[in-house]
Amino acid sequence: MIKIYYLDITNRRDIELSEFPKNVRDFLHNYKEKKSKKLSMYSWLFLMQILYKNYGIKLEEKKIIKNQYGKPYVDGIYFNISHSNNMIAIAISDKEVGIDIESESNLKKHLDSEYYLGWLNKEEIGEFNKTYNKLNYLTRAWTKKEAILKSKGKGINNYIELKNVEGNVSVYQIKDKKNEKYLISVTNSCYL
Repeated sequence: MIKIYYLDITNRRDIELSEFPKNVRDFLHNYKEKKSKKLSMYSWLFLMQILYKNYGIKLEEKKIIKNQYGKPYVDGIYFNISHSNNMIAIAISDKEVGIDIESESNLKKHLDSEYYLGWLNKEEIGEFNKTYNKLNYLTRAWTKKEAILKSKGKGINNYIELKNVEGNVSVYQIKDKKNEKYLISVTNSCYL
């Protein structure tokens, strides 16, 4: 079973790296860009709250284990974090899980550039060309593929590999405080 949590962090106070336990800070040191670091810090803070409230797990007292791709999990509980603009999404499961959240506005710039031709397969390009809501289709396809890759902890090394990514993915639509539309894709299955 997958549980999905999401949070809009618009207008939240800044938090400091020193507020986190060392085992979490180790994951946060990788972010250099200020906005990505802020989103990541809020994501881990949100995760810590979820794990404690729902599972009784104090992350600062646990060893965070990594799979072969560096994806973290703890005490047989698998999680995945995603963020876009000011929205955070977290999936938690008893097996490997992948989640991706994306604002449709973030992909809007790619509609006219044919950027998507590099990562949609032929069947998907045919569906894309037939659909009325191209932006929604593109966002849905992107988040599904990224969630599948993230379920194993693999990142996107090149866009060509995205053409062959398949799996069973659930897609949800939410809105932030500014009424901007986001799609969340989540999966436990991975066929790479």
